[in-house]
Amino acid sequence: MPRIDYQGFFYKRPAQRPPWVRSLADAAGGFWLISPSFAVGHHSNGQEYCRFDPTGKTKDPSECPPWDGDLGKLNFRSGDFSTNYLIERVHVAWIDLDAYDFEVRRYAAGVIFEQNPKHLFGGSGLNDQEYPLYGPWRVGLQLEASWNTGWDDKGKDSGTAGQWGVLIEGHKFFGVGEGIASYRALAEVRRTFDRLFGFGLFARFYSGQDYLNVLFVRTIPWTIQLGFVFDSNQRLRQAF
Repeated sequence: MPRIDYQGFFYKRPAQRPPWVRSLADAAGGFWLISPSFAVGHHSNGQEYCRFDPTGKTKDPSECPPWDGDLGKLNFRSGDFSTNYLIERVHVAWIDLDAYDFEVRRYAAGVIFEQNPKHLFGGSGLNDQEYPLYGPWRVGLQLEASWNTGWDDKGKDSGTAGQWGVLIEGHKFFGVGEGIASYRALAEVRRTFDRLFGFGLFARFYSGQDYLNVLFVRTIPWTIQLGFVFDSNQRLRQAF
């Protein structure tokens, strides 16, 4: 049965460990993790008023002016936007272990495929106006490395135990409208603390298509973001 040890991590201690499995793990100094996943999601800022009305006041859909292709007439005041999407991911990670079989370092890479079909699941999907602008077909690549620090030779918390992490991520969008960014790129550094239950800080460089609802029509040349992060994932321990 799983239990909590004195450091607060879940792990399983089998009665017997196959010698050949243990020998291979010890020789390699770690192990591989492969994680495929599939998700169905919804993202929106559902509002009343017309999507393409710069005054932001017209409410009756029958009175909404037609869009003539000028993104400057988009109603940023209401920010009306809605999409249902499908995401397929495959992540691969190499886990380095210490003498006590706890995770020390992790090197990971992932590929992401995203589809935003028109009218998926009805009216909450991309509509006829947003579909030719948004870039409904998307491919992304993630590269990540993390280090667990602050543990002494006996595996005890020295008082500063936590994790440093670096993430580099890029996405390419297909089918975007003219003048709209067809990419999204970021680089992030974070530091979390185990004694604060995974709470920490991050700094991020970001460039490309804005991700806040209808603001996707505006390109962010570059920006620096600072903030707080909460990572509930504790370092792994090999259980075999």
